[in-house]
Amino acid sequence: MVFGNSRDLSLLQKRNALMRLSERTTLLEEQIKSIIDERDNNKEVMKLREKVKSLTYEVKDIKAIQQVILPITLQIRSRFIEVYKRDVLQNEMIEYNAIARGNEFAHTGNSVTDALLYEQSIRTNRNIFTLLYDFTYDQVLVIRKFYHIF
Repeated sequence: MVFGNSRDLSLLQKRNALMRLSERTTLLEEQIKSIIDERDNNKEVMKLREKVKSLTYEVKDIKAIQQVILPITLQIRSRFIEVYKRDVLQNEMIEYNAIARGNEFAHTGNSVTDALLYEQSIRTNRNIFTLLYDFTYDQVLVIRKFYHIF
């Protein structure tokens, strides 16, 4: 035998069911938030992967450029030191080959290397480059990438 109002019992059952639904809703909301956070983290991971990929290509380009520019720079700097030894110190033990190699690099054109001066905004008079090489520096850089010239 059950004591009490059957109406109260029905309300109590509804209240309990409502509480279970509320708990279930809270759990589902937390799961949804977790899924959204995971998705956002995946998006962030993808962005970071793309950034790493981009930076990897940049590093490869920089290393390739270094392989060409560093020897040129070293030859020109070696020339400078030899000329200093000769002209300022009046030293007779001169490496004339170092001066000749440096002169060759300093006094001949290299469109790809020169284009990098404009790409890096070291030089801004683009019309001079075009007059010298019959190409814009942008065109030379495109050709460089197309033919994998450093």
